[in-house]
Amino acid sequence: MAHGSFKMGRSLERVHAFFSCLILSCAMLVGCIPGGDNPAPPPDNERALLASLEVSTTGASSSASPALSPPFDPKVVTYTVTVPNSVTAVTIRAALADVQRSILKINNQNVPSGDPYVIDNLKVGAALPVVLLVEETVPGGVTRSYTITVTRSASPLADLAALSVSAAALSPRFDPSVTGYTVKTGNSTSSTTLTATPAEPTAQISVNGQAAISGQPFGPVSLALGPNPFTITVSPPGGTAKQYSVVVIRGASGVADLAALEVSAGALSPAFSPDISSYSVQTDNATTQTTVTALLADASAQLTINGQAVSSGQPSGPIPLIIGDSTVAIDVRAQDGTTRSYSVKISRPQSSNNNLSALSVSAGALDPGFAPTTTSYSVTVLSTVASTTLTASVQDPTATIAINGTTVQSGETFGPLSLNVGANEFRIVVTAQDGSVKTYVVTITRTANANLASLALSAGPLSPGFDSGTTSYAVSAPNANATTTVTATLADATSTLTINGQVVASGQVFGPLPLNVGGNTITLVVTAAGGAASKTYTVAVTRAASSNADLAGLVVSPGVMLPLFTPSNTAYTVTGTGLFTPSVTVMATVADATAALSINGQVVPSGPPGLAVLINIGVTSFPIQVRAQDGVTVKTYIVTVTRP
Repeated sequence: MAHGSFKMGRSLERVHAFFSCLILSCAMLVGCIPGGDNPAPPPDNERALLASLEVSTTGASSSASPALSPPFDPKVVTYTVTVPNSVTAVTIRAALADVQRSILKINNQNVPSGDPYVIDNLKVGAALPVVLLVEETVPGGVTRSYTITVTRSASPLADLAALSVSAAALSPRFDPSVTGYTVKTGNSTSSTTLTATPAEPTAQISVNGQAAISGQPFGPVSLALGPNPFTITVSPPGGTAKQYSVVVIRGASGVADLAALEVSAGALSPAFSPDISSYSVQTDNATTQTTVTALLADASAQLTINGQAVSSGQPSGPIPLIIGDSTVAIDVRAQDGTTRSYSVKISRPQSSNNNLSALSVSAGALDPGFAPTTTSYSVTVLSTVASTTLTASVQDPTATIAINGTTVQSGETFGPLSLNVGANEFRIVVTAQDGSVKTYVVTITRTANANLASLALSAGPLSPGFDSGTTSYAVSAPNANATTTVTATLADATSTLTINGQVVASGQVFGPLPLNVGGNTITLVVTAAGGAASKTYTVAVTRAASSNADLAGLVVSPGVMLPLFTPSNTAYTVTGTGLFTPSVTVMATVADATAALSINGQVVPSGPPGLAVLINIGVTSFPIQVRAQDGVTVKTYIVTVTRP
């Protein structure tokens, strides 16, 4: 805000003017001076004038007053004045041409003629208008307005007064006249701030094109490895911008340590420490490969495992492990070329696995069924079986097999081997890689014939097709097959046959046998003559559940249901119930008694008595749902009742 201040006191000239005016007035009163008859006033363009007008500066390096433009003329009322940037205040002095008849106001403040009027806090570049009014105080007086527009020039100063970088000291030391600097810092310094203060307080500054605040830290700004250039631009109001440059050089890292190390094959010994370079791992024989995961202490370093580049913290590719010792090399190269090596020795022992993974004989089935931990088995065959083969496979391919002293390849069929009537013993010896031994014994007893020659069911074909050596079968029967017959023929007419515990003659049709929905097991036992041997055949007959989800009948009363009921039609309407009929009775009968029935969401029995269903005035619809025995097939009938 501009403001005015008065410099009180006048010269003797002012006092002299006062007394001259007083003498003149007295003379006019006594008529001793001509003109006492109130002569006519001068023309308007010669009234309410300034006798002089000047502007002087405050705070300037020179006391010279700035020139008015145009030069002062009492009858010219508009002026401009431009002062240097260093000037912050101006003083205006205006003298009245007629101090007896006029008064002076500057910016609406009464100012004695010739007294100073000060305007301070001039803004750079702002045009400040100052209005001077000369007002006549006599009747019919006129007023004249003078205007001075004062403009403070912009500063040409674009220097920095101070510049610093938090990362490290500037080189060379800051000097406003020096515009280029470098800063060298260690690798651990990942960011910096810059603080710049312009010499001209009104100047604006920016760092790499982004506005910054004078004297306030700019950033933090991330530092990449190597040179990081920064440009500081100083822009004074109305002046020419000036640029300073700072290059912050971040050094390379020399850290070549690991922060963590893991091996999937087992635990490191000793426990990992960045300062320990050598480790060992004990694993089992079954572990044939491993991965290694290494975490760099400094992400800028490079990591290789067994010569292959690997990302920090990511598992390596599978590394095969031999029997014995396998050494894994982990190498770290720091950003500055510093290297460090770690190693892990992984010891894999020889296999002690002397188990079989499978064992079978062509003569029949092992009893009990094969298990790697079971070493004794027995097999009973008919007298017609004169030989057998054995097939044995090892769990560990490094183990070896010998059957009755003869070396055999894993999975290889060995034989045929002759079978004497009675017990025949076969020894399967498995030797592990480390020399440990396990012996499996199979005893095959050759007996009389207890086979079937044929087997058939009326319910459907056997699966798989019949073979005298196959004892388990399955038959899938449709729901319509409620019974089946069984026809079995003995391979040896001297044997006996029972079906579900009943003795049946060879080739005789046995049955019918009832079939339940779902599973039904039929057991056939063949016993050789004299009871020397027996064989059991089983047939699992599965009768399908019904998929019939039809209604056989539907009655709704009272009312008339249309159309007439047919199982295939699922939508019906009922009319004629009467206004005072709050419900109807719905009786539905399922076509298949095994189906489940629900009316309007309520489970009900098929047929009478039915279910009372409430109906509203207007239209009421409700479902009748039939779910077939198979639980999957569902059919929904919709009944819509209209109640007037």
